[in-house]
Amino acid sequence: METELLKRYFENRVSEDERKIVADWLAIPENEEAVLAYIESAYFLETGSEQVQPFDLMFSKAQKGKPTETKV
Repeated sequence: METELLKRYFENRVSEDERKIVADWLAIPENEEAVLAYIESAYFLETGSEQVQPFDLMFSKAQKGKPTETKV
């Protein structure tokens, strides 16, 4: 999967066809490692921090609508 397409997907800047392509790709369990690597690299580029909270914790908080604490 192209990182630029993933970036646009997470920014909600894709066409419906692209949205389906990425959503189908994200649904494949074998792609989990690649997705996590992308998220971590995007987080590092955005924040400059290499300290990333565990994915399960971040995802759980996101589902509950609670912001995660970040250390700068």
